Amino acid sequence: MFAKRLIAGLLLATALSAPGALAQDKLRGVALVIGQSDYAMLGDLPNPRQDARALDDLLNDLGFDVSRVLDGDADELREEIADFITDAADADVALVYYSGHGVELAGRNFLLPVDTDLTSPQSAGASLIAVDEMLDQLARTVPVTIVLLDACRTDAFPAGQVIALPGSAVPVAVDGPGLEAMRGPTPIARPGVPADGLGMVIGFAASPGQAALDGAPGGNSPYAAALLKHLRAGGYEFGDLMTLVGEEVYLETDARQLPWVNASLRRFLTFGAAPEVDGTDDALIRDGRRSLLLTVAATPPTTRALVEAAAAEQGVPLEALYGMLKVLGIDAAAGDSLETQLRQGAEQLKTILAQRPVVARTDEELIRLADLALRAEEEGAIDVALRFREQAAARADELAQDVDRDEALVRQNRLEIAATYVDYANTASLNFDFAGAAARYRDAFAQVEKWDAGLAIDYLQWHADALYYEGYYAGTLQPLRAAVAAYEEALTLAPRDERLEQWGALQNNMGLAYTALGDWGGDVADLARAEAAFQNVLTVWSRTDEPAQWAVAQGNLAGVQSKLGQRYLDIGRLTQSADGYEAALAATDPADAVTYARAETNFGTSVMLLATETGDFGRIDAAVAAFRHALTVFDVATQPAEWTITQNSLGSALKLLGEADDDPRLLTEAVEAFKAVLDAPGTDRSTFDWGATQNNLGNTLVSLGRATGEPGYIEDAIAAHEISLRTISREAAPLAWANVQNSIGSAFHALANVGGDQTLKRDAAAAYRLALTERTRERAPLLWADTQQNLGNSLRDIGMMLPDTQALGEAAEAYLAALDVYTPEVDAYEWALLTRNLGWVVSGIARIEVDAELAAAGVEDIRASLTYWSRDDTSGDWAVAKINLAIALSVLGILEGDAGPVRDALAELDEAGETYIATGNADADYVAGLRGQLESFIATIEAEEMP
Repeated sequence: MFAKRLIAGLLLATALSAPGALAQDKLRGVALVIGQSDYAMLGDLPNPRQDARALDDLLNDLGFDVSRVLDGDADELREEIADFITDAADADVALVYYSGHGVELAGRNFLLPVDTDLTSPQSAGASLIAVDEMLDQLARTVPVTIVLLDACRTDAFPAGQVIALPGSAVPVAVDGPGLEAMRGPTPIARPGVPADGLGMVIGFAASPGQAALDGAPGGNSPYAAALLKHLRAGGYEFGDLMTLVGEEVYLETDARQLPWVNASLRRFLTFGAAPEVDGTDDALIRDGRRSLLLTVAATPPTTRALVEAAAAEQGVPLEALYGMLKVLGIDAAAGDSLETQLRQGAEQLKTILAQRPVVARTDEELIRLADLALRAEEEGAIDVALRFREQAAARADELAQDVDRDEALVRQNRLEIAATYVDYANTASLNFDFAGAAARYRDAFAQVEKWDAGLAIDYLQWHADALYYEGYYAGTLQPLRAAVAAYEEALTLAPRDERLEQWGALQNNMGLAYTALGDWGGDVADLARAEAAFQNVLTVWSRTDEPAQWAVAQGNLAGVQSKLGQRYLDIGRLTQSADGYEAALAATDPADAVTYARAETNFGTSVMLLATETGDFGRIDAAVAAFRHALTVFDVATQPAEWTITQNSLGSALKLLGEADDDPRLLTEAVEAFKAVLDAPGTDRSTFDWGATQNNLGNTLVSLGRATGEPGYIEDAIAAHEISLRTISREAAPLAWANVQNSIGSAFHALANVGGDQTLKRDAAAAYRLALTERTRERAPLLWADTQQNLGNSLRDIGMMLPDTQALGEAAEAYLAALDVYTPEVDAYEWALLTRNLGWVVSGIARIEVDAELAAAGVEDIRASLTYWSRDDTSGDWAVAKINLAIALSVLGILEGDAGPVRDALAELDEAGETYIATGNADADYVAGLRGQLESFIATIEAEEMP
């Protein structure tokens, strides 16, 4: 029996007017604590006895009168529960904690005594103790009932076990571990419930149907440990307190167990005294942890999935990633950007955990602050940890001055100071303060440079790494250039023949920095430097000894070779890139599904780029298959960034195939692939990548419009390009902005051809001119030449249509500019195409200005293009050039009054006519009409020659 007394730390409060002094009076509480470990016919549980003893002590401290049952059989449990219900009749709060086996049957929850008898379904059913009956009786007599069920540690029953519940003839199968939501008492507004009944809280250690973990032997279960940590948390309403408990278990079990609560309280309930507000270090860490737990509780399920995936992939604590999420701000961080930052943060955390300086500290203040910061980081209170690191760094500043005056302790103190700076820098990195981290890593390097060569190289590399991250995330060049300079400096301290491993790591990271510089700054020399760095790495990491590291370096090399191949139209480098990515894929373990999927995406992309430049589609089907398989691994909810990249690549590959085969079906499939990216859940429409996908969609719609002859597709393409410019700005990404302008020009040009409105080619020319303001020859020579050729084509058509010699002259200038880059040695096909177009434009100018000498120059240019094209290998281009030559010869003959060139023109026409029609460049009536004109010209000239 319980002797009732006042509870010192339990208060039931209400925001409403309450009769008498209920809102301010201290309440009486009783508790029943049950721990079941030693089962006769079920699996033993090591920890419930410890859990019950610890909860007994805690509840006693909080002022409850506690009755405890350890390893109770059915008779003892029923007797103790009955006594407890009787004794609780005069209490204000009754609390029951149960730790042991439990089961859910037919929608009801049951506790299992240690003598549970499984010899028959009937004896098993007779052993059970119904939770709902106990709750129903407590609800009738006690204003507040709290029941905490730490049950279902394992699936306790043998396979196939059935139990006949009392009063039922039909046995029920045990369907695995886990309790379910209570279907029993609803203590408010029930007949027989006291008028002042204030409700009930039922806390479950795990979600419905989920087994609760028992914890390490000799300790406490995760649920009991969380209750012990937070139950006395003064100043928290009981609902928030249970939230703290639930999220504590969730974090401590790495998301394997999430408690939940079924509550119907009608008043606020708090435990313990109000927390201290004196700002002590322990209080800061405690409050930082509680703030984190409440942040976790407010985290949306989709964001939780991203955090859990990132933590699992890198094997880092959930607390730290949620701490980063808290720093970023849940409302502000979403979509692809959040996934990328969490993944990079997890990688950074993994690196930091591996590179913490192992230095024995002697300064008591540094020891104290380092311990506090480490505790805060372990609790996930990263922002609190940074405060302690700041204080430690400030203390290190003081010690740095002392060290200068006390040379006897120089080395030890310098190492200790450096380690403190590194600690600060590591925590700053977790807060995405890479500039601050870089500065402190540099400070650490300065402290150890004279005393420890190995540490000095490491700290200088970490300084360079932080600068790289600063530039990479911000998209700015200055930190990247500073990172390259720091890597170069570190390489002078780590000669290859003396420090091979450090030299290789520095070369790899420097290659990444040079790659980013080449991408964003536009200097192909930086890409060449990156290529050389990655080639150096592969002399250190071997495929045999370090296959995973080798695959990463090989992939990095293939990536930069792909970029160089595109800039220089270097087919050799593009081929090396595709082969390199294929080798990296072969060296990657398929069991590592995510890494393997990334390698597949890289391989497919390189093959696609090679096919774009060479027209060789031999491996494009393998690329499509790689993309499709990778998309079965990447999940749009948990890996949106990588899913988006791969889905975009699939769309681009299908576009290539559709254009090669002039197949609207494949082009339509490509359009749908890009639209899937744009319509994906959580897509951030303010990002650069979203704009790039809009541009890809527009380019594909242009191809679809050409293939189908439907101008509506091209009109939609122009709209997509214009939308892409909302996020691709000239200031932030000049080359990308120019790419979009070039695409807009191509769309207007295609719309003019398909829709028939040739005036749109003026709009095309205007867009090409805008592109050339950033697509400069110095920055991207091949892209510049391509846009010059596009501009020439639009101006050529404008000039021929009006006719307009100024437009034709500008077209010729554009072709000549492009020919300065596209020599026969660089790309013979493009050279021939440009030369033919130049000759055609020159011939047009000659006809308008009646200039026979200029007409002869046009004929020679077209003849020159035919030195590359042949009827067998390039029949379509050959036939067009032949027709162009026939017309240019007729112009020359007419201007000179000489039938000879016109007769040559007729011969060229007869040779090309059949092929010209067969390739779809003209119909038979057009060729026959042109032949008639040539014959008429001959007749006219010959008639004028007669005396």
